[in-house]
Amino acid sequence: MARDPIVDEVRQAREALLKAAGGTLENLFDYLERQQQAAGRTVVVLPPKRPDDQSVPRSA
Repeated sequence: MARDPIVDEVRQAREALLKAAGGTLENLFDYLERQQQAAGRTVVVLPPKRPDDQSVPRSA
């Protein structure tokens, strides 16, 4: 199977982030959260949407 350069790049980026965060997923989460806060952008959390009764398929 041929190697995909995009997949290789994504894997390298993942490894670099994991290493920068200390090697664990918990540390990675904390690291990314700190990066997000340092960016100064507002995080938007939208409420879940309820499906419209007419758009829900009905069984016969």
